[in-house]
Order: sequence, then structure tokens, then C-alpha cells
Amino acid sequence: MKRIAKIMTVALLVIVAAISVSAAKVELTLTDAGTQGDYTSGVYYLDVVATNDSDEYYINVVDMKFTFNTEKIELFCLDDEYGAFPLNEEIDSEWYAYAETALVLGTNGKTGLQKATFSKAYVNATVDGNNCTAQFTANAPTGKVTKFPTENFKVYQIGLYIPGDVTALTAEDFKIEHMYVGTWDGVESGETNNYGFGNWTGSVAGQIDVTNNVVPEAEDITIPVTEGDVIYFVDGTKAVAEATGDYVVPANVGYIAVNTGKTAQAVYYVDGTTATKVHENAVLGTNEVSLKPHTMIDGKDKNGLRFKLLHNSITRSGDNAVEEVGFIMTVESQKVLNAIGADYELTMDLVPTYARTGMAYGKNENGALVNKATSTVNETAFEIHGVMWNIPLTKVNVTTNIVSRPYFKVGGQYIYGEVTKATLYDTAKAIKESSSFETLDQAKKDYIIEIIALVDGYTEIVKDEVIIDVGSLYE
Repeated sequence: MKRIAKIMTVALLVIVAAISVSAAKVELTLTDAGTQGDYTSGVYYLDVVATNDSDEYYINVVDMKFTFNTEKIELFCLDDEYGAFPLNEEIDSEWYAYAETALVLGTNGKTGLQKATFSKAYVNATVDGNNCTAQFTANAPTGKVTKFPTENFKVYQIGLYIPGDVTALTAEDFKIEHMYVGTWDGVESGETNNYGFGNWTGSVAGQIDVTNNVVPEAEDITIPVTEGDVIYFVDGTKAVAEATGDYVVPANVGYIAVNTGKTAQAVYYVDGTTATKVHENAVLGTNEVSLKPHTMIDGKDKNGLRFKLLHNSITRSGDNAVEEVGFIMTVESQKVLNAIGADYELTMDLVPTYARTGMAYGKNENGALVNKATSTVNETAFEIHGVMWNIPLTKVNVTTNIVSRPYFKVGGQYIYGEVTKATLYDTAKAIKESSSFETLDQAKKDYIIEIIALVDGYTEIVKDEVIIDVGSLYE
């Protein structure tokens, strides 16, 4: 659906950005527009004013993008067809609006309004749920730019309809995504300087200082961390805490996990303004690894490596109930590492091509509850074992890392514990060198020695022995 209407009475496109000393400054302010047509209240001008200290360059493009909450704010037509745009489910793609040729409303050393020679400013807006993102873009026609001096130019005056209490708007209700100013020296193929603010992706010579007076400045969202903690964010990225104290996290809505090695895990839900702890130690990885020797599966002899996680059953109920618990595993074979790189992150993104999962608790594809978390450590903690099996016994395979990571799912989002890596060879060696080795039955001893022999090149017989003392044959 497309609709054309004027939502700006003025679009002054003459930010004169500093060339070398400073960048542009832009300030956004709401002004009560009074009665507009049948609207006796709730209509505001969004004034976008720029200040600079240089008039050496012309402006050839100004671009501003902002996001607002459509339940509280609407774009408003300021021409004869007064009214708010119907931002609803009927608008499923994009629509456009434009303003007439811009006028100067700021102090420019002359009296009265001065006409600028910019083209019409177009608006591209998209709606996603309760959020509308509007992007205003205007360009100066080639050869028709006008040079304006120093300060207080009104870049845009945009109509907004805010039926509720303006003072109740929050930082999430109106956000500046980016501001961009492109300048040039007025000479064909001449010098240019570009200035940006926010998530503008192009290169810039300097930053625009933007002041958003429409809503109060957002307060930082923090969570407590300890130096060395690994923090996993909503968008899948991670960071390591460099110091103990409050850590500022993004406002993205969703779950953030803080892992203190394999000893502790805290999960927080971020609602856009605050972070609330919702889980404690839902899943913890462990360093406990053991062999799964010569298991007959489907009539075939399989070899495996067993990992263990700890799961807190309290997390299965409430508003943030754990929906699923399990393991995700991969093999650091040359084939896999060639595809995903050595610095990979073991997540569901690698499944099923380069990783496998096993669910211990949750609903299967038929909706039936699967619960293999039955071995209790205490009243609330369960230990769950996951086995990577079908490992062919060759020298390369027994020295290749098997990688295991516990996970759980909450609110449709996957949360991970820390990774454990082990090989059949290292695990076999550790068992062989431990005091528990002599307590094993002969078949398990032989299996362990078989694995070690693939690498070390010897075969040790630990069966019935005839002892022959040859000590006297030495000096």
C-alpha cells in the first residue's frame, strides 16, 4: 500500500558541516502545534535544528532515520488534509510522503524566509508490529545548491500526533537510528565531507552531535558480573567481563546469559529498559568425561565418549519456564574445521550440517514430553549424560577433539553453557593413570589399552601373567 501526503511544512536542508574543526550539531525538540483542522490537541511539530561553525561547504544530502511506537505516536499530515497516517496492519510494505521545496527558518543574517533550492524530501517508512521506522532523505539538485552561513537552521519540521501524555514517553518510544549529512565544495568533482550519527553504515569524516529532547535519555541497563565472566547477548554475540561490577548491556529484548566458567550461570530477561534475573544455574557444563566402550547399537559395535551436565529443575516452571534441555556436540575433524573455521561458536546455527543435538528434557516432534533428567544430585539438581558415539578407532579419530556444550531453551531463545573438549586418547590415558584403573574389569582395561596403543604404538597385555625375574642378569 502506498500513500502520498505532506507530513512536513518545512524541510530545510542546509546543515553546513565543519570541515576540520568540528562536526554538525543537531537538536530535536517537540513544539505544540495548537489546533490543526479538527484536531484541537495532540499535534506537535518535531523541529530538527542544526548548528555549525563553518560555511565553506554546501550541503547536498541530509538523511535522518528514527523509530517510534505507533501505539503512542503517529505521523501527522500538516497540509489541508489534516490527520494521522493509518499505520495499521493494512500497511504491509512501505509508503511515501514528501514536503515541498524547503524554506529557511533559522537565523541566516537576512530578514524573512529565504527559499532553498533543494529537491522534495521523501520519506520511506516501514511498520513492524508496534514500531514504525521512518527515513527522511533529501538531495540538492546538481548545480543548484545554495550556500548558507552558520547556525540554527531548521532541517525538518515534521508533524506528529501524540494523543497521550507527552511527558510519559520513554526512550524506547522515539529513537534516532541515524543522522547523515553530506557536503561538498560546490565544484564539480570537488571535495566532499560526510558526517554521521548512530548506525549510519557509510564512511564519515566526523560525528554529528545529536540531542534528542523528544524523550528522556535512556538509562543504562546493567547486570552484575565478575571479572572473567562470559556474557552472551540476545543477538548471539558475546563478551568477557574485564572487571567485577555492573556491566552495561544492550536494550535488545530477550535473554542474556552470564557464565562463570562451569560453576555458575545467571540468565537475565531484558525488556528494553531493565534486566531481571530469571534463572540461576539452569544448565551447567562439567569437566567430567568418560568412555563408552564397545556398546552394541543396532547390532554394531560402537565407541563413544560420555559428557555430563547439571540441570536445575526449578527452572521448568513460571513465566520464563525452561522448554528444553540437552547437548549440542561436534567433532573438530579437518572436514568440519575447514568449513566453519577454528574460531567457531558451537550453537544451533551449526546444526545439522556440522553439529548434532540430543534432547534430555522437552517435547519431541510429536508433542510428547521427553525426560531423561532423572538422576538426582540433590532436591533440585539433575545430572544428565550425553554420549557422542560411533567413533571409529583410528589414530586420527581418537586424538580428534569431541566438543560438547549444554543448552536450554526459554522463550524460543537458546541459552548455552560453557564448552567441554576431550579426545578418546586423553580420556583413556587419564583413566589408565588413575587409581581406579585396577578396579575395572578386564574387558574395559583392554579397551583403554587398545585406544592408547593406537597413538603410542605399543600393546600392553594385562591378562594372566607369568612373572620371570631377570634382575640377576643385570649388574
